[in-house]
Amino acid sequence: MRARVIDDYHAMTSRWARERIIKLVRAGYHLGTVPYGYRAMRAIPAGSIRTLPRLVPDPATAPVVPLIYCWRLDERLSLTGIADRLNADPTRYPRPVHAATGHPRPWTPKIVRNILTNPVYIGRTVWGRTRAGRPVPAQQWIISGPRAHRALVDDRAFEHAAATLAKPRGRRSAGAGGVTFPKTAIRRCTSPGCS
Repeated sequence: MRARVIDDYHAMTSRWARERIIKLVRAGYHLGTVPYGYRAMRAIPAGSIRTLPRLVPDPATAPVVPLIYCWRLDERLSLTGIADRLNADPTRYPRPVHAATGHPRPWTPKIVRNILTNPVYIGRTVWGRTRAGRPVPAQQWIISGPRAHRALVDDRAFEHAAATLAKPRGRRSAGAGGVTFPKTAIRRCTSPGCS
């Protein structure tokens, strides 16, 4: 009997916590690691007694994000090519900081891919992209309304960059380093910071 009560209580508190998280994310509060290009600004949501982070552009790293999109869309660089370019000049392109240690770490293709596929860069707050370290289908993500915070790239550039990372099909591009782009993905970047 006691185990049943504990199980019911656990289920109820888990459900309540999930509902609260969903409400906060949809209201635009960021509940995870602060993504590259942003910093956290503390705010107190209505009806709360604790502060929660909202994202604001980081003056040192925000300008790098549109460049990554431009290099992918305009120059058709591979993820490795972009990471190599960023690592070649860490003064100009500050390295991402490891969430656990707080130390800068080198750019990797995985970090570049995350920047090119994370809806946070079009002004949306997202929760639930991974579960236990594994990717979760986008249909299961909890996403805020548009413009929860200032976007670093426009929607069109984001969609086209994500399309270049979709299952390879279409035609090969010169300078793509063997990467196959969908025909619809080959577009000029229109985000601020792109030339």
